[in-house]
Amino acid sequence: MATSQYPRPEAFLVFNSRLTPMTRASRSLVMKSGGHIMIGTRILFLDCRGLRYLLLALVGLLLICNSTTAQNATGRIIGTVTDAQGAAIAGAKVTVTNTGTNVHWNTVTSGDGYYQVLELPVGTYSVGAEHEGFSKVVTAAEPLDINQALRIDVHMKVGSLTDVVRVEAQAAQVETVNATLGGTVTGAPIQNLPLNGRNTLDLALTQPGVVPIADDLGTYGTSNGGSNGFDGISVAGGRGDSVTYLLDGGVNNRVTSNQVVFNPNPEDVAEFRLLENNYTAEYGRNGGGTISVVTKSGTNSLHGSLYDYLRNDALNASDFFDNAQGNPRPVLKRNQFGGTIGGPITIPKLIDGKDRFFFFFGYQGQRLTETGNQGLGFVTTYTPAQLTGDFSNFNGSGPDPGVAAFLQSHPFYQSDPAKAAQAIIDPTTINPVAQNCIAAGLIPTSPTGQVFPLGSGTENPYQYTGKFDFYATQNDRISLTVGYNKRPVFNPFSGANVPGFTANTTDWDYFTNVGYTKTLSPSMLNEFHATGQRWYQTQLAASHPPTVAALGVNIQSDDPFGTPNLYFASGLSLGFDPNIHWKADNTYAFTDTLTWNRGRHNWKFGGRFAIFQANTVYAYQTNGAFVFSGPDGIGSGNDLADFLFGASDEFFEYSKAPDNEHQRQYALFAQDEWKVTPRLTLTLGLRYEYTTPETDTKGYTFSIIPGLQSKRFVNAPLGLVFPGDSGAPKGWYFPDRKNFAPRFGFAWDPFGSGQTSLRGGFGMFYDTLNGWMSDWATDEPPFAGGADFFFDPSMVPTLPTDPASTILSHPYETGGAVDPFPSVIPPPTNVDFFAAGFLPRFGPSNNFVNVHLKTPYIYQYNLSVQRQVANGLMAEIGYAGSSSHRLLTWVDANPVIPGTNNRVLNEGQGLAHNTYGYATTFDGLNNANYNGLLVSLSKRETDVRYLGQVFFTLAYTWSHNLDDGSGFNSRSGQSASYNHHQFYGNSNFDIRQRLTFSGGWELPFARLWSSGPKRLTTSWSLYPILFAQSGIPLDVRAGLSHRSSTPGPSGAGDQGVVRADQITSSIHTFDPHQVQTFNGTPGNYWFDPNDFTVPDCFFSSAIPGSGAAGACPAPTYGTFGRNSFRGPRRVNMDLALEKTTNLVGERAKLIFRVEAFNLFNHTEFRPPASSSFSSGTFGEITGTYDPRILQLALKLTF
Repeated sequence: MATSQYPRPEAFLVFNSRLTPMTRASRSLVMKSGGHIMIGTRILFLDCRGLRYLLLALVGLLLICNSTTAQNATGRIIGTVTDAQGAAIAGAKVTVTNTGTNVHWNTVTSGDGYYQVLELPVGTYSVGAEHEGFSKVVTAAEPLDINQALRIDVHMKVGSLTDVVRVEAQAAQVETVNATLGGTVTGAPIQNLPLNGRNTLDLALTQPGVVPIADDLGTYGTSNGGSNGFDGISVAGGRGDSVTYLLDGGVNNRVTSNQVVFNPNPEDVAEFRLLENNYTAEYGRNGGGTISVVTKSGTNSLHGSLYDYLRNDALNASDFFDNAQGNPRPVLKRNQFGGTIGGPITIPKLIDGKDRFFFFFGYQGQRLTETGNQGLGFVTTYTPAQLTGDFSNFNGSGPDPGVAAFLQSHPFYQSDPAKAAQAIIDPTTINPVAQNCIAAGLIPTSPTGQVFPLGSGTENPYQYTGKFDFYATQNDRISLTVGYNKRPVFNPFSGANVPGFTANTTDWDYFTNVGYTKTLSPSMLNEFHATGQRWYQTQLAASHPPTVAALGVNIQSDDPFGTPNLYFASGLSLGFDPNIHWKADNTYAFTDTLTWNRGRHNWKFGGRFAIFQANTVYAYQTNGAFVFSGPDGIGSGNDLADFLFGASDEFFEYSKAPDNEHQRQYALFAQDEWKVTPRLTLTLGLRYEYTTPETDTKGYTFSIIPGLQSKRFVNAPLGLVFPGDSGAPKGWYFPDRKNFAPRFGFAWDPFGSGQTSLRGGFGMFYDTLNGWMSDWATDEPPFAGGADFFFDPSMVPTLPTDPASTILSHPYETGGAVDPFPSVIPPPTNVDFFAAGFLPRFGPSNNFVNVHLKTPYIYQYNLSVQRQVANGLMAEIGYAGSSSHRLLTWVDANPVIPGTNNRVLNEGQGLAHNTYGYATTFDGLNNANYNGLLVSLSKRETDVRYLGQVFFTLAYTWSHNLDDGSGFNSRSGQSASYNHHQFYGNSNFDIRQRLTFSGGWELPFARLWSSGPKRLTTSWSLYPILFAQSGIPLDVRAGLSHRSSTPGPSGAGDQGVVRADQITSSIHTFDPHQVQTFNGTPGNYWFDPNDFTVPDCFFSSAIPGSGAAGACPAPTYGTFGRNSFRGPRRVNMDLALEKTTNLVGERAKLIFRVEAFNLFNHTEFRPPASSSFSSGTFGEITGTYDPRILQLALKLTF
């Protein structure tokens, strides 16, 4: 273990993170010990008399630090010191110096000439070695990356100590100690590669084993997004919400979504490390990879930058569909500007920060205005004739047969048989609520029945990043990182895909991390982190369309501010985003790691303690929502016509209510890095993790435990229990405390040169149950109002003498339900569940959590060969595999009993037949399996003869990712009720092959034209990013609505997960550049929609009152397997051209950049807009990825 260069100060005790001088008695005790750990005002001694002292030390750390996992943003330097004949030199003094700050660490070689210096900040280092009888040797500076064990061997020659020999460092970049599979993105690519949006974490996609999942959530072609602008990735087969993010050693994940909180821009980032597979026991929390980011630090020299990146639509190419339809190019104007400054903190006569006290500060702002389609593509809507009720020329192929048949059987809407046969609705019979919506201008029309909506939005975030490093004494280093980001967004399409529903959304990100590294003895070091982070969001309507009352919809509401939401199966959506009103996620985390080097063993002990808080006020569908399901509806089969009839098949409305969720997380680990021989290192570890179940501070949670009767709410149906009831959990589920995770890895240097390594291992990992689950299962009955029910065909008038439909005007009365709004919070303990509207059919308005939910776990295994083939050039080929279990999914926990019309929970004694409806429940039922070949060839930034400065990374992944489902928030998030492995198949993000190339090249103009003007020929550089990948898997769902009253094709009542039937021998795919016409609808089709149909019996309903199902064939979830074919492949190239001009000698530089995204303007089609058979755009591609975009930048550095 190394020590710094400062004189040894008075010893200090650590107590509650404050520095307190030791008493004289305490110092005398320390002096008599071989080493010590300080606990409050007590001292535990560590010597070689037994492992019991190690256990005492670990307990001590937990007592003082609320210890946490060692997730350090540091590296180490290792090596051997030998003479000219290669013999080891024992007792040589080794000095490792950070060339930027001039801080240095000292150590002494062991008997075999080995040395190591641990927990070094990321930076550049030189190594010096001296020993009596030899000349002193100092190596040239070499970069040290995060989590790297940089090997620098030193060869000494006989001579005088007064002689100093400076040599090029013989640094080996090959990892010969750690078995973890992963990669590092260093400063050169971060600062130079073209990034559209300047998001640092996008560069993770340049590494093997990493694929994007931006197309996974919601419908195809949409993005996860987030306040940080990062869409998410899958690392070595893991889910996108299973990645742990670290910033300068502090946890940087949100409580709910588990996405990154504070995401510094590239100007503020030094580098980041990606841990993909089988990382050591000091890392945990998630099993889907770890990304550890290190921000820049100040040095002894004052450095800074000013920059501005400009995008303007005048420089861009037009989108494929804009060109085809003659639409104007979207207007986009964006400036990203800012600056950085860093150096020593020096105040004359007060503070001399040189070599001791450093700062770094960065600021970035943005001004963006965009007018365009916002990626919505074409939306199916009404023609002007259809809006008046005329469907006589539907899709240009004559009368709509479904509408005509409906009018003939329902003369209420058309008494003239001739017009009924032509599918012409009597305009005077159009539903009054529909008429009010039309009169208010809420319903768009288009001559073609397809609109290309345009809207104007803004996004103007700004961000601050600060870092302070203080080398207080020879043994004490303190680091502080602070981050703040505010992102106000004006969204022209809030919850709708047509104009008229705008909203203001603002996100705030806060991050603070304090790190304290203490050298306790020459062989012992402790590192502590305290982290606080917060994500806060508000979302408020900006436009004010007519209220539900003004439109004639007679409902009560918790927040009556706008129109009801209208959802059409063919794609049209109106109304505001049914989302949060405000939300705050808070995390307070404390981490500590003790490192003890003893002989061939490098021990690490530590733990983690964290507090999670998620406080929310949801305003979810507070104005109600009507669904028009088209073929699966109660009207004509045409959702647009059914709106005019007032024939909605489903209505739901939810509350505006508070949610206050809390959790705590504990973790312990012990790890031994055992250098068995100079060539072989084994890493053995054990980690324990426990996360408490999520609890609501006011007890607003509920569970289903069949047979239990609630005492808290005495009128609750049998089986519905709450915190405080006997046998019920205190939160959403019972604790799961058996989460032990062993880790094993080996690293073998077969030739002893440090140029080759064979590495492998196995580990078990647990995945934190994130707070998204409780977000979906809170603010529901009985703690807030909630309703979700269906309408029957009998509620639609048939004869001209029948009363008009009241489905839209009086949904509760028509549906036979009680309006539970406005919510009564908290409800009285004797609340009548029927009178309050919570019964019958409790469940459809609620989401549940399995009370026996267990923590997901993953087995990971890897084997790789790494070889340094030339100076700075390294090749690696590896295998990464994983087997995941108990992954989260949705499931209907109250399925229909096969062959009947009764649901499982309603069979209990004392329960009414319709007490419970379907019960959408979170449960750990999914499995996954990943196997991948990961290949890379990388070169660090070095000068290559004839070429100049060059760096690059070539990465190739060939993998197969299989699962039962790809996350409950994904497009295939629900499992079948009885067979949870029914849909085992390609993962949503199973990108089978992906090739990337990224790098930089200083163009050799000056070498080729040596007589040319230097200011013109020097400092030109190119920075490309090229990738090619397979298409993402496509799923084809039947698009059936989830009803309580019918078992559906599966016989289990889970119609929403039923897939389509394939009725052809093969899928017919087409070139989306060409227009095809199917069923009278022209479009850029990817596949033939007529290759599919819905399973038989999906229209059939159960026989009322019989308890037996209607006449259905054998149960089926559709014959087409989940994710059985793929969308279009992707190929893209981004390129930056840069010219640097020296100013004021070389003390300042002016940099001009031109960046081209999609350089060749290659049309990259998104997957089909919808995978639902009932959609109006089924099989059709309606969007592309970005066409060519140019960005200009000017940057001044000093």
